[in-house]
Amino acid sequence: MIRILKGTGTHRRPPERRTAATAAAVSGVAAAVALTTSGTAGAATVREPVTWGMEAGSIPKDTAAGAYVNQQPGIDSWFVGSTATSAPVSTMNAARAAGAIPMIAWSPQGTLDQIQKGQEDTQIIAMAKSFATYGHPFYLRPFAEFNTNWETYSVGETGNTPQSMYGAWRHVERIFRQYAGSNPLFVWTVGYSGATSWLKTAWPGGSYVNYVGIDAYDWCNSTSWCPGEQYRYSSILKTVKSFDQGRLAMLAETGTGLNTSAKGTWLANALRASMGDGIRALVWFDETEPNQPDWRLETAPGAQAAERAALAQLGVASASRYSIGTLERYALTGYWQPGGAVAAGKPATPSVVSVPKPPQPTATATPQPTATATPTPDPTATPTPLPTDPASDPAASPTDPAASPTAGA
Repeated sequence: MIRILKGTGTHRRPPERRTAATAAAVSGVAAAVALTTSGTAGAATVREPVTWGMEAGSIPKDTAAGAYVNQQPGIDSWFVGSTATSAPVSTMNAARAAGAIPMIAWSPQGTLDQIQKGQEDTQIIAMAKSFATYGHPFYLRPFAEFNTNWETYSVGETGNTPQSMYGAWRHVERIFRQYAGSNPLFVWTVGYSGATSWLKTAWPGGSYVNYVGIDAYDWCNSTSWCPGEQYRYSSILKTVKSFDQGRLAMLAETGTGLNTSAKGTWLANALRASMGDGIRALVWFDETEPNQPDWRLETAPGAQAAERAALAQLGVASASRYSIGTLERYALTGYWQPGGAVAAGKPATPSVVSVPKPPQPTATATPQPTATATPTPDPTATPTPLPTDPASDPAASPTDPAASPTAGA
């Protein structure tokens, strides 16, 4: 779970504290079975591959961790502070040179209400213009884990509401579409342990989201397996799928605290469960934080062989197997064919919603005398009316169930 330290714009992961009620609820789920929406992990049917990603703290660390498990990540993920006014384009270029699509968690300053009202537009426009210079597809995670209580933009913090989350997301997405086109792939990211009762109210509509992201961690340690839903995403995935209008999903952050040889088995099962549930990417948080389990793959004794075997299975897309162009095409559409070609299907990229530019003042020209001539009439062509594209209207389509910010309240 990512936390923005208030007033600093930097990120860290806070230790999650389980209450007795939480522990009882977890224990009440069927134990020791990885539950998925399509069945057990062992019975999963591979439809589309899962892109392998890592967040190890830097591109060189991601590359080193990829070498340890013998599969270079197809996604390199990191965090950018909320005070930033320019995109980390050089780092993004380094990620792409290593064969990975950049994934960046960044949110503008200000409350959600200030953002939706345009009071932070100077920063947002500067960031959108800067990101546009990268020129390739990348994942962007604004307001990641907004349904938790440890972010400055969390719903419930400083007056933030589900309705203002709805408005702030749409506002940021529209600005980025105006300046950066379809290259930003917007990932609407929820924390698995956060609130769910009002998520539908905060949903901005499928035209404003490329992927639904879930941050889900297994806090097992070296002495025991956690009971119940080991991979932690199934319950919240089911909730989001009830209103997300068919958007594709990814595990934007995940990992297990197991520090034994079983870590590789956990990874293999998590990948198979993700394939069975149609999850398009799994990004491993490969770092260690104070007062937390060691999430890193390379520190679990005796696990390397099983970790490598897990990532060698069919259905895992990585930079070691596919070109960056193939991975980018898959990211843009979410559909795959043998050989890396993109299959026909509903694209992951929603229709680009243009932001109308403010009217510019028109200079009043001084009338000039016009010579009188006898015109020769030309035949006048009758224009053919063009169909109106509802996706070009910044307002939500009347058929969009999320058209009202109070939908689902």
